Amino acid sequence: MEVKLRPKGLGLGADRTVLENAAKAMTKPKEGEEELKVIVGASVQLLSGKHQGLYGQVNSNMNCP
Repeated sequence: MEVKLRPKGLGLGADRTVLENAAKAMTKPKEGEEELKVIVGASVQLLSGKHQGLYGQVNSNMNCP
């Protein structure tokens, strides 16, 4: 049996494969699409999680990689 640590913030009932698949899908833009950047004032749509399907706006830049 292999033990894998659960990422911080991932609840006990959460499916880890959904998180991994979402990360893979958002790594590269598809051919013909522009690369998206997170900038202050940009509109966003939440793709997964408790608030899935909701829209928002970026309020601050925390210098995340």
